[in-house]
Amino acid sequence: MLHEFTIHIPYKKAEEMVESLNLVGLYNTYYEAPIEVETTSNGYDYEEKEDETIPFHVYIGEEEIDVKAVLHEQFSFPEEEIHYRFLTEEDLLGQAPSFEDIDLENGWIIAFPDFSSYVDKRRLLLDPQGGFGTGLHGTTQDCVRFIVSQNLSGKSILDLGTGSGILSIAASLVGARMVEAVDIEPVEREVLYNAALNEVSNITVHQLDVMHTEGVITAQYDWIFVNIGGDEAVTIINAQQLLSKTSHILISGMVDWNTLVVEELLHDHGFQPIHRVQTEEWVTMAFQKMK
Repeated sequence: MLHEFTIHIPYKKAEEMVESLNLVGLYNTYYEAPIEVETTSNGYDYEEKEDETIPFHVYIGEEEIDVKAVLHEQFSFPEEEIHYRFLTEEDLLGQAPSFEDIDLENGWIIAFPDFSSYVDKRRLLLDPQGGFGTGLHGTTQDCVRFIVSQNLSGKSILDLGTGSGILSIAASLVGARMVEAVDIEPVEREVLYNAALNEVSNITVHQLDVMHTEGVITAQYDWIFVNIGGDEAVTIINAQQLLSKTSHILISGMVDWNTLVVEELLHDHGFQPIHRVQTEEWVTMAFQKMK
C-alpha cells in the first residue's frame, strides 16, 4: 500500500525538489517532463517546457513521516495545495503497464512473459526493462518481421543500437551463427536476460559509441542492422566504414521524407534495395551489395 502526496511545481524546479526531499528522508518521487514534439528533417525532436507547471508526486509506505507537514513547514506549500491519495492494491495494478502479444501476421508473435495467449505461433519472448526496442514501435515490428523471414543459418550479425536485444534475438532464432549486439547504453544484462528467455546463447553485447568514435567496428559481417534513424545511420556508416564490412544491411527508424540521403549513400557504395516497407511515416529498408 502507498500514500501519494501531490503538489504542483515549475518543471525546472523538479530536480532541485528531488534533492531537497532526499535530504529529509523522502526518496520516492515521480514526475513527467512536459515536452513539445516537433517535426525535423530527420524525423521528430522534442523540447522540454521548463517553465510549465507539472504535478509532482511523493510516495511513502507505512513510514512514520508526516509528508504533508514536511511540505508545508519546510517547503512552504499551502496545505490546501497538497493533495493526498491512498493507493490500494487495485490502484497499483491499474497503473502497471500491460503488454499484449504482438501478432506479426506471418506465423510469429512478439510475446511478453506471463501475458502470452498464443500457442500456435512461433514466439519471440521479450521482457523490456529499459532498453529501447520493446517491439511496440512499428519500426521494430517491421525489422523483426523481415528478419524472421530470412534464412540466416550460419550467418554473422552486427546489431547496432540493440536496446532490448530484440533484433539480435530474432536473428538467433532463425539460425544466425553469431550475433554482436552494440549499444551506447549499458544494456548487457537486459539483452542477455531476454536472450535467455528465448534459449539463445550466441549473442555478445558491447557498450560502444559507434556514432562519435571512429573505427571501433573492425570485423566483417553477413548482415548489419541499424534501427536508429536516417541521419544517425549515415553518421554511423561513415564513422565505421560499415559498407566495406558487409554485403547486406537493414536500416530502419527513417521517416519517409528523409530516406533519400540513405539510399544515395548506399547506391554510391554499390548497394541496391531488396526490401522496403512503410508503417505510417516510418520506413524500413534492406540493401544488398551488387556483385
